[in-house]
Amino acid sequence: MSHNVHHIHNKINRQCASVDIFVPEIPRYNVRMAHKHKKTFLREWRNHSGKTLVQVGELLHMSHSQLSRIERGDQPYNQELLEALAELYMCDPVDLLIRDPSEPSNIWSLWEHASKGDRQKIYSIAETIIDKDSDAA
Repeated sequence: MSHNVHHIHNKINRQCASVDIFVPEIPRYNVRMAHKHKKTFLREWRNHSGKTLVQVGELLHMSHSQLSRIERGDQPYNQELLEALAELYMCDPVDLLIRDPSEPSNIWSLWEHASKGDRQKIYSIAETIIDKDSDAA
C-alpha cells in the first residue's frame, strides 16, 4: 500500500501546490526469520555429555537461549565457541559439525579406535569400494 504523503501535507499546510507524490511502502523484513545455518550436532553433543543448556551457558558465560539459537541453526557460531564446546564435550571441534555422538556405527568412531595399521586397511578398503562405484557409473 502506498501513502500519498503530499496530500496529507497539503491538509496541514495549504500553501503547497496540489501535486500528488506517491511514496511506495518499504517492505519490512523480519530479521529473526533469517535463513537457517547448516545442520550441526551441537545439541546432540551437549545431550551426549549429559549437560543442560543452562549448565553449558553458564560455563561459557552466555545465555541458555543464545546457545539454543545456535544449536537450532538460528544464530551463527564461531571458531572460539566450537573450540570451547569441544573442550567441554571432550571431542574435536570438527566432531561438533559432522559427527552424531549417538551413532556408534559412525565411520569416525571406527577411525578413532583403529590403530595406524588398521587405518591404512580401512582407507584401502574404502578406496576400493569408491573405485568400484565410479567404474559402474
